[in-house]
Amino acid sequence: MSFGMKLLIGLIAFLGFGVAGIHYDVFNQLPGAKGAKTVTQTLQASVTKTLHDANHDGVTVSFSGQKAIISGEAFSKQQFEEIKEIVRTSKGAGGVIIGGITAVDMNGVQVAKPVINPDWIATLGADGKMVVSGYVNNKADQLLIREQASKLFAEKFNDELKISSGAFVDAVPQMVLVLISLKQLDTGSVVLKDQHFSLNGTATDKQKAKKIATAIDAIGGGFTGLANITWPAPKPNEFGIAVDAGKIETAAKCQELFSEALIKNKVLFESNSAKIGEKSYSFLDFLAQLSAQCSAFSLNVGGHTDNTGPREYNVHLSNLRANSVVNYLLSKGGNSQQFTASGFGPSQPICQQNTSQCRAQNRRIEIIVED
Repeated sequence: MSFGMKLLIGLIAFLGFGVAGIHYDVFNQLPGAKGAKTVTQTLQASVTKTLHDANHDGVTVSFSGQKAIISGEAFSKQQFEEIKEIVRTSKGAGGVIIGGITAVDMNGVQVAKPVINPDWIATLGADGKMVVSGYVNNKADQLLIREQASKLFAEKFNDELKISSGAFVDAVPQMVLVLISLKQLDTGSVVLKDQHFSLNGTATDKQKAKKIATAIDAIGGGFTGLANITWPAPKPNEFGIAVDAGKIETAAKCQELFSEALIKNKVLFESNSAKIGEKSYSFLDFLAQLSAQCSAFSLNVGGHTDNTGPREYNVHLSNLRANSVVNYLLSKGGNSQQFTASGFGPSQPICQQNTSQCRAQNRRIEIIVED
């Protein structure tokens, strides 16, 4: 036998012995050596970690020799291909001797079909717990929503989000705005469907409700929004008037409040004088506050007297008293352009009987709201 033939036979034997050693753990006991089982375990651990780091936790990997077998679910065809490429390249091209991945079997991976007419729901319970459910477009959107919800609600965040390719593309900024809005409510729920956010909830007061409703109504980004937020009815104050904080938007509501306040309470003056009695100061302070809430409307302060004494004197006195009230309201920060004063004397009685009780009713201050 020639030297060349002997060399070829020896090389073939060496390679065969090497392959057998790797795949049957013959060399496992040698320092630095790796058998087939060790190589498989190393590959599986490495690929599993790589998939996890890339947020592909919906699939698992096993090995048959040097072939990676993937099973589970991909949210889209794009994710399917990403998983395949990550597994294929996670340990290099490999080969039969060095123990790398030689093939990737993706037959066990199902590509989820897009959900028809998906929704996205965020619900804040009375216990402060936030549940976010429904669908987002991809894994990145899911992680962003999870991150923001965790910051806002910490351990009270319950994540039930799923992924459906094409669901609410580029909606994350609006979803985050919704979560921030819900954080400010007592309870609430938002449903996103067909590019429209619908919010229903309860707030502590009217001002907060309006602020949140304004943000939802102008949500933008190709989405529309509508908020329906209720708040507890205000409790009557010391003067028996229940009024929400913040601006009052209609002249009718302002008129209702001024009329109720001045029926239940009287502005008192010293006898035959325009000097306001000290007992009326706190009530006038409330009227000043109410005037500021009705700053969009003009207010005519009218003075009225009974029919005792000369008419000309009563008209003059009623005018002085109306101006005293206006000056008091201005001293509390009122706008001079909002107020006018009128003295009607005894010409507009609200009680026609000639009794002391009737005359007391006719001596009054009224405020007329002009739109």
